[in-house]
Amino acid sequence: MNMEIVGTLLAIFLSGLRGATPLLYVLLGETVTERAGIANLGVEGQMLSGAFAGFAATVVTGNPWIGLMAGALCATLLSCVHAVLCLVVKANMFASGVAVWVLGGGLSAFFGIPFVGRRIDGFVAPDFGSLKDMPLVGPLLRTLTPTVLLALALWAVLGWFLYRTRGGLRLRAVGESAESAATMGVAVMRVKWMAILGG
Repeated sequence: MNMEIVGTLLAIFLSGLRGATPLLYVLLGETVTERAGIANLGVEGQMLSGAFAGFAATVVTGNPWIGLMAGALCATLLSCVHAVLCLVVKANMFASGVAVWVLGGGLSAFFGIPFVGRRIDGFVAPDFGSLKDMPLVGPLLRTLTPTVLLALALWAVLGWFLYRTRGGLRLRAVGESAESAATMGVAVMRVKWMAILGG
């Protein structure tokens, strides 16, 4: 195969990998929530609010790691809203998800106004030495920023947790049949809370 074609295909794959990384985080979180039997239609609002909080924190501190933690914390706070509506108030989980979606979008649009037009320095790929100058391997290694590597690691860890641990079995049991899980001694509400917040 022509090296130019291989290079083009590799560039498409790498740009897709970087572009899909934020969606992979959302997919992993929603997988945990769905496995507990809770649908969360508010993930887009959580993404927007998390993106705003991460960007704002990085602008203020100049540290993208603090921005990453701020984004995760903001999305977790919106998950608390969803958990309270679904588990405490017993609201419809779909309506609750839509409410979180609208709330996250509105808050990020309102509070994000002062940050429009600002620029930040994001994550950079680790230094792989002379490997980054190799023809096909180099572009791949330059794409692997810490957030991409973390997403791939979380994907592997979540798969292991769901299908190889007792906690994963409990989570799946709650999602399949909460009544059966409760008769076996599983704290159903605690599992659902942890799944929503973790997701």
